[in-house]
Amino acid sequence: MSKNEQPDILAALEKATAEDLAKIDKQVAALKLRLDGLVALRRVIHYRLNGNPRRGVALASHPKKKDRPASADGEEPAERGEKTRQQIERIAAYLLKQGQSRSATIANICGVPLGSISQLLKHHYFQKTPDDAYALSNAGKMAVG
Repeated sequence: MSKNEQPDILAALEKATAEDLAKIDKQVAALKLRLDGLVALRRVIHYRLNGNPRRGVALASHPKKKDRPASADGEEPAERGEKTRQQIERIAAYLLKQGQSRSATIANICGVPLGSISQLLKHHYFQKTPDDAYALSNAGKMAVG
């Protein structure tokens, strides 16, 4: 970065408003959803190409459970908790905007694995509607809205 560019960046930062921050937040949220979708797609392709190891067979690339890290993808419990919290927040933001939706639609739009969506929708932020869709509960509306 040259010395000529620094004053321009500083001037832009000084002129930044809450609207600019909101635009950046929207872009970050959209990129996170896209990234989560790509990660899920990568997992599907990986298992399609390599298959799942048979249960009960310890392969060199799939050590026994006691030898594995905290999770299969190497995340520590704190990281998994943060990821879960972020997924719940994405679902809540989507339902705040959408009103109500079915679980498969929520999973696809929010980039949540289909195997995880039912557990996430048990959170007290969400409630099941009579037509088997999900919506924000009062607690969810208070937390998000």
